[in-house]
Amino acid sequence: DNDPKHTCKKVREWLEEQDFGTMVCSAQSPDLNPIEHTWGYLKRRLAEHKHPPNGMEQL
Repeated sequence: DNDPKHTCKKVREWLEEQDFGTMVCSAQSPDLNPIEHTWGYLKRRLAEHKHPPNGMEQL
């Protein structure tokens, strides 16, 4: 997402040291970003409830 806290030199170095793989996604292609599918799924599931959950236990 090109947020400076995710792309600064220290973060890039740390990710490289930890041997994390990264995936480059265009900001204009949210369909390629897996988290966007998760948010959509959660939104649909929450919409199924007639009454919103009152806390973490009900989620």
